[in-house]
Amino acid sequence: MKESGDRTMQRELPLLSLATCISSIAAAGLAAWRLATLLSYAGITTSRSIPDHIVVQRAGAAPLPVVEGPALYVLLAIPVLIALMPLVVRRSRMRAFGEVFAAIMLGTFVILGIASIGRFFIPAAVLSAATAALGWLEQRQREA
Repeated sequence: MKESGDRTMQRELPLLSLATCISSIAAAGLAAWRLATLLSYAGITTSRSIPDHIVVQRAGAAPLPVVEGPALYVLLAIPVLIALMPLVVRRSRMRAFGEVFAAIMLGTFVILGIASIGRFFIPAAVLSAATAALGWLEQRQREA
């Protein structure tokens, strides 16, 4: 019975690893899309008219790409491309390196940007770490 369970695990582990890798890419893409389209800065322009009194002249909101410019798209593409790395190197000898590298880089991106956009990429970083862990388990299982 144990042998049957081991064979089932050998078949399910690669699929689970692939599923977490794709989920990581989807989470990073969703976070980037959300930041590029749904988030906006609230802007308030003020001026002083009377000492110790502030008069609000204009209040509004501007989408992130309008405020930050086209460079925002490059910044948002970085975690998505990092999340893609394990899928690109999946069939090569660099697979383990790619999975661990992606997990470390996404984690670093989250930590460095935690005060601003990093928190949106936490699910992608967690799923990337899970992909690396499952890849390691799969490799250990093949060696045994």
